[in-house]
Parts: sequence; C-alpha cells; structure tokens
Amino acid sequence: MQLQKRGSLDDEAAASAIPSLISVVEQSTGLIYRMGGIGQGPSTLGFNNTLVPNFAYRAAMSYVTGTHSFKVGFNRTHGYLLQETYNYQPFQYRFNNGIPNQVTMYATPFAAKSNQDNDLGLFGQDQWAMNKLTVNLALRYDYFATSFPEQHVGPGPLVPNRNITFPAQDNLGWHDLTYRTGAAYDLRGDGKTALKVSFNKYLLGQTLNTLGSNPNPVNALVNSANRSWADANRDFTPQCDFLNPLANGECGPTAPATFGSTRPAELYDPDLLRGYGHRMTNWEFMAGVQHELHRGIAVDASYFRRIWGNFQVTDNLALGPEDFTQFNLTVPSDPRLPGGGGYTVTGLYDVKPEKF
Repeated sequence: MQLQKRGSLDDEAAASAIPSLISVVEQSTGLIYRMGGIGQGPSTLGFNNTLVPNFAYRAAMSYVTGTHSFKVGFNRTHGYLLQETYNYQPFQYRFNNGIPNQVTMYATPFAAKSNQDNDLGLFGQDQWAMNKLTVNLALRYDYFATSFPEQHVGPGPLVPNRNITFPAQDNLGWHDLTYRTGAAYDLRGDGKTALKVSFNKYLLGQTLNTLGSNPNPVNALVNSANRSWADANRDFTPQCDFLNPLANGECGPTAPATFGSTRPAELYDPDLLRGYGHRMTNWEFMAGVQHELHRGIAVDASYFRRIWGNFQVTDNLALGPEDFTQFNLTVPSDPRLPGGGGYTVTGLYDVKPEKF
C-alpha cells in the first residue's frame, strides 16, 4: 500500500499581494502587471489551493519454469482532487497600448471536489519458449471511475445572490480490455537472426484532470466573463454597474450572459463518459527482423502501424451554418511566399457579430 499526498497552496503568494491592486494585461505585448487581484495571469481565475491525496495498492504473483513463465496481479488507486479558487479583486483589466478596452469578471470564490473512486487494473501474462519460437500473451482489464460529491457554491462579490447546491453524481465509468501479444522466431537457430511480430492495444492515461474533473458541475459553471470598456474620462476605473448584465455606463454587456448562473458552460455526452471501450485507445502493430552483424552490433528493420480511436470533439450547438459569414483574404506580394504572393485565399468563415 502506498499513500501519496500532493498539492500546491497559493496562500503565501496571496499574502504577499496588495489587495487593492487589480491585475492588468497589456494586449499589445502580453505583459501582466499589478498582480493583486489575479495570481497567475489572464488564463486563470485567481489564487488556487489544490490538494490531491491518493492511495495506491498493488500485488502480483509469478510462476516460472525453464521455458514457461506466468504472472497475474492487480493495481488499484483511489483518492480525490480538491481545488479552492479565490482572489482579492474579482476583476482583471485589459489595456491596448495603455488604453483600457476590456474588463474580465470572475465569480470567485468557489471550491470543486472530484473523487477518483477507482483506477483498477487486473492482468495476466504468459510467456512460452518452444524450440525456436518464443510467444508472449497478456490480457488486462481496466476500470476507471470518478464522481463528484454534493457541493455548494455560495455568493461572491460579483454574484451576491449565488446559492447553488449540486447533488452527488457519477462521472467517468470506463471498462476496457487491452492486449499484449508478441512472438519472436530464431530463424537459423543460432540466436543471431530473429523475426518479430507484435499486436498491442494501449489506453490513454487518465487522472483527475481533463475529463476526470472538467464535467464537475462547479467547474462547468461560467465562472468568468468579459465586458468591453470605453474609458471615456480616462480615469482607469470602469464606470458601470457590474451586477447589471446589460450594457451600461462605460461597459458593454456581459459575455457570456450566463455568467454566475446555474447554466453550465459545457455539457458532456454520457456516451463519452461511460461504457465499455469508450476510452481513447492506440492500437500498435509491428513486424520486423533483427540480425546480429558482430558481437554487440545488430541491425533491426521493422514496420510499425498505429491506429488511434475514440477521439473527442466539441460541438457548439448554439451555432449553425447560417451563423457564419464567408470571406476572402488577399495575400500580399512577397518573394518569401509561394508563387511570390498576390493571390486570394478563399473559403474562410467568421462568426456573425450578433452571435458572439
């Protein structure tokens, strides 16, 4: 049995920040300064305390003779991921060459917990050596399951009326069988030339990141939103009511309008999250020959074929073909471009502004 307790705490960094400062992103350079409000840059919601304890167990048993070896075993891991997100200022400003043009709002504080209920593997493998032929066979069963406990999200500076309780729910529930098969044949019987083939199936590694925690109803909420900002009086302070999602004062409307609501930003197909053979996989086939030229020197020629399966796609159901406008782009003349440039690129599409 093995216990690992990992995580990171931003409390020390947060304590050194100046609460009155609101983080600013300079759009023209990507420079981020005034880190009082947001701790890690424009792509995060603020300071984050993360705790990831997990328990791991494993056991195996082998039977070995001169020409035969057999092994069975299992491994299991379980634990949880707890993420607490907060900041001192629920805003981040964006400037372009020193001129304000956008405010990003954050629905902090909130905490999300995701449980890894089972990462179980049961396996058996067998190897036989028969004259010139050696055969390896292995079979493994994997079960990966995650869930979310009952969680509560309370109010914040920009979401004073937020009071949401999410019931406990299951998330991932994957069952998979994977294979390892291989054979080697001593062509001449002198141990110098071998023909080799293998046929294997692999699974994408999964943890409590990505699909392990992204469908968490707390993480699926719209916890950040943008508003355009026209700083008319150049006082670098947005003159608007942030609790009003409509355009008012110096600020445009909240985008997306679902900021701080119970409506999730993303929905996940149950067929993606649960079932047999639904996890991303990689099939690998190999055939080759290896020959010893001299003691310690060998040449190997092999053919590999890999096939990936169970890809994931994102479908924006709010947009249809009629919501895009086609446009063309004229490429400037430049000898470094194919044909010297000056041609037109067609078949480009942009979302209509009213659909933003």
